[in-house]
Amino acid sequence: MSAKVLVIVLAETRADKLTVESFRDNVLQPLKADLALCVSKSAEDDEYRRRAKYVWQFDESNGTWAEHFDARSHGRNWPALLELQDQWMGGIKHPKLQHPGSAGILHFYRDLLRQEIENSGLADVYDWFVITRSDFMWPIPHPSVHLLSPDFIWFPDGERYNGLTDRHAVIPRRYISRFLDIPRPIFDDPEGLANAMKAVGRNNWNIESFLKFRLEQMGLLRCVRFFPYFMFLVRAPDGPTNWSIGYYSPEHRYYIKYPSEFSCSRAVQLVVQSPNHWAYVIGLKRFFNWRSAYRRSTY
Repeated sequence: MSAKVLVIVLAETRADKLTVESFRDNVLQPLKADLALCVSKSAEDDEYRRRAKYVWQFDESNGTWAEHFDARSHGRNWPALLELQDQWMGGIKHPKLQHPGSAGILHFYRDLLRQEIENSGLADVYDWFVITRSDFMWPIPHPSVHLLSPDFIWFPDGERYNGLTDRHAVIPRRYISRFLDIPRPIFDDPEGLANAMKAVGRNNWNIESFLKFRLEQMGLLRCVRFFPYFMFLVRAPDGPTNWSIGYYSPEHRYYIKYPSEFSCSRAVQLVVQSPNHWAYVIGLKRFFNWRSAYRRSTY
């Protein structure tokens, strides 16, 4: 029997005109998946919205992000988390402390997603949940969930930055409710979370290290497994960005946001030349052939 898969695009539907065809052909169709959006409200009827079965929108214009955090935390002292440097709560313009980037906004949308999944009862409807971004280019088909054990949470093996990448995750039903609890203490117990994070002794928190910290705190880090990192982020020449500008590729006629991500993707393509090859690559204990290809890559 086919597994039911829900692919979720988080926060924004940026770069939709660049990526939607590869997303359709190499994610939705191979996984036979439904699409959900948990994103900022927009008047534009973009390609992702037209394809989505579920659309959960948040109107960012009704206040500042500091006010949105105030409302969601019901008056709890979430600004205590801003004392933990350096970029994991980016995007919130607070009068005293501010972090660069936009990671704080992603925490907000992850918690909104938790609420929408709970309210809709979808945790019991789907077998697998894929949380991803709209600005990924997908050069080859996503590995089938039938190749991934439902005993584990799966991440691409790259872009970790002393933690785990926040850009893509594949979660089986048995873990989805707990996985969606990752940002919950930011709003429900910010002072307790701040104390726990301070006890670690880090002074350079980012969203990747926070994700790893929370999975370990929840007893789920031992359930993490990896598959090769095969997608890469792009930006239209006039497209917005909150972090990396990237470099312009005349060959592709768009910006490639992270050269390391693109190199990794090109290396995986040397090994996975058809969907059938995923079974062999994922079965390798240390992805030997993929890692060898990565070392040979000169892109």
